[in-house]
Amino acid sequence: MLTNLFFFLLLETIQPSYSAITSVLPETTMVAAVAQANSLTLFHESAPEKTTESLGPVLEARAVYAIDLETSTPLFVKNIFDRRQTASIAKLVTAMVILDNHALNEKVTIGRNPLQQDGTRMWLHEGEIITVENLMTGLLIASANDAAMALAEYDSGNEKAFAVKMNEKAIELGLRNTHFSNAKGFDEKDNYSTAYDIMLFSRAALNYPFIKKTVSIKNTEVTSLNGNTKHKLESTNE
Repeated sequence: MLTNLFFFLLLETIQPSYSAITSVLPETTMVAAVAQANSLTLFHESAPEKTTESLGPVLEARAVYAIDLETSTPLFVKNIFDRRQTASIAKLVTAMVILDNHALNEKVTIGRNPLQQDGTRMWLHEGEIITVENLMTGLLIASANDAAMALAEYDSGNEKAFAVKMNEKAIELGLRNTHFSNAKGFDEKDNYSTAYDIMLFSRAALNYPFIKKTVSIKNTEVTSLNGNTKHKLESTNE
């Protein structure tokens, strides 16, 4: 999901762009990013020089924002203020909300709703008792939608109430064009962000040691509290 040095944010357009002046993004970069609609832009003022022997980035994405995580220097930008569906990267905010409010050793009893989730799952069982840590591991490595639902229900009773906390977190992080309607990142009209805002909350997520450590794991296995149920997890990051 995230690399150690920089990351690309690739999402689908659903609404027009907006502009904002920020302290992180140089003014020349921001103006050019908003002005250009379709062409890729590499800013020589703030980006490493491309040698003549190397090819430029070949990207199909409609929006891209790459930064150097050590300096916050923008390396590559494209349509960074356009609203997009967030997809599973929204789970980073789910993870932050859980870590803000719960200890990793807390015990969660799995209900029926997590089992009814579509998409990627870690295959939880109704009545299974599992720690917050193991659910979070499934959330961040396997992008497990059943884990997201289980954590949302454990924290707030239902997913809608949990989304309220996600939006409160978005405000806390200074996200100006982001709204969450579910904990999983499923495409919905009211579930959107921008490449720029996603850069902000992705960078914030890396300040949580558990998240930073876990997203680097490719494969692992977690179990229920009694050890009888095992869940093999594999990263969805190609």
